[in-house]
Amino acid sequence: MPPSQQMQPLGIVQQGTPILNHPAEPFDLPTEGTAAQTVVDELFTALDRIGRVHSFAKGMGLAAPQIGIPRAAAIVLLPARDLQRPPPSILG
Repeated sequence: MPPSQQMQPLGIVQQGTPILNHPAEPFDLPTEGTAAQTVVDELFTALDRIGRVHSFAKGMGLAAPQIGIPRAAAIVLLPARDLQRPPPSILG
């Protein structure tokens, strides 16, 4: 089964979906700090779901629009051999 077919049932938006063709809306920090944390939590939840299907031994990145959220947030996980998991950061 192609990777895209594995990811779609896990909530990953597929190529051609309109949300992927529009710029993501940045957060107004610190005013929207709670909303930003909610999106980051959703990204980690999605990474957990995906990690049950694929090991991503070389690391992984996931942006909010890829899970249907039109906000500017992303998580990048480096391979475990390179670095311990850093705390999440929100860049503005």
